[in-house]
Amino acid sequence: MLSLDDEVRSLAGAGALDWAHALAVELTREYVEVSIPELRRSVDFTRGLQISAEANILGILLVLGSPGSEVQPPREALDFADEAVVQQVPLVAVLRGYQLGMQHWLRWCAPVIARHTDSVVQADELQLAVSAAVRYIDRLSEIMIAEYERELQRRATSGAARRAALVRAVLAGEVVNVDDTAHLLHYPLAGRHMALALRGRADSTNQVDVLEAAARSFAAGVGATGLLTIATGLTTMDAWVAVKTDGGKPTNPIRERVTIGVGTPLTGVIGFVQSHREALRALEILHMAAPGKLDPIIYYDRVRLISLAAKDIPDVQTFVTATLGSLAGRDERSHELRETLLAFLEANKSYTAVSLSSHLHKNTVVQRVKRASELTGRDMTNHLDLHVALMLVDVLGERVLADL
Repeated sequence: MLSLDDEVRSLAGAGALDWAHALAVELTREYVEVSIPELRRSVDFTRGLQISAEANILGILLVLGSPGSEVQPPREALDFADEAVVQQVPLVAVLRGYQLGMQHWLRWCAPVIARHTDSVVQADELQLAVSAAVRYIDRLSEIMIAEYERELQRRATSGAARRAALVRAVLAGEVVNVDDTAHLLHYPLAGRHMALALRGRADSTNQVDVLEAAARSFAAGVGATGLLTIATGLTTMDAWVAVKTDGGKPTNPIRERVTIGVGTPLTGVIGFVQSHREALRALEILHMAAPGKLDPIIYYDRVRLISLAAKDIPDVQTFVTATLGSLAGRDERSHELRETLLAFLEANKSYTAVSLSSHLHKNTVVQRVKRASELTGRDMTNHLDLHVALMLVDVLGERVLADL
């Protein structure tokens, strides 16, 4: 099989190669270095662009010499698309280069046709040059878009797959070289982390981009120095944010209908694993909770006791029923009394504090607390079990109440 150079040489002579080279050099210099500086990534990249430009000019010459032939961009053009992905050159910048190349081709063709053809046929020859270039550039753009997106997806997928495999190994307790793993993950594994477990809308097919944006927003909000995200499904993602201190709460709102469980800040590989477990459990509790009871971002230390107690719902139901006694009813009055008694215990048994927070008269609070205590049949001097039972009902809802 003849090379591209040989094909053009046999069709148009050796002079055509020199002409294509000169045109590619001029195109690269004028339109890339001046008009599209984002393509000027490195000397090697610019050189690759020039090689691609020259190969494409030769491709147009072949189409011009064989008008009925199929347009097939050369390997050099496809290599350039792959390198553009590596260098993070936007696809729109690549396509703009082709448009400017088209303009440059026409600007050079006109004088060449004028020098080498009779005036009678110059208009027809120019029309052929225009048609060949338009057909070639249209097909080139179509193929290059597909190649660019394919390479982008391949690199994203392969990189994500490698990172996911490494993270799975760490979470499984496999022995890893911390420094090497951190380098491959681009994340400070030996540092201090808060793990996140994110879940998007279940009614959407792919929420990965939304979850990624939510993780970045969270990281920015707590002043993170690093972020690692691993998609675990179309609507779920695990993430770790590197923090220098115990972190804080994000100041920016998180995307609508994204829920996040947050582990406690812990250090090193052991902390990486433990905080992840906590984040998953926090998210689990968030979705077990009664609607509206917990914020869409829930910190494990906020629900640690609930998490420990709620590992077995039937056992929780038995505990709650035995502890609350007649206060474990599903009626509105029982609900009202439980809310007031819980507020009373959380306010360190201050009737005044509950009155202010609930906008109830103090006497009403006193009466409700007294009636709730009577229904439980318990001595209020030892109220730890009672407090826990009330918390479980408050967060998890009526699922932990028996049918009385």
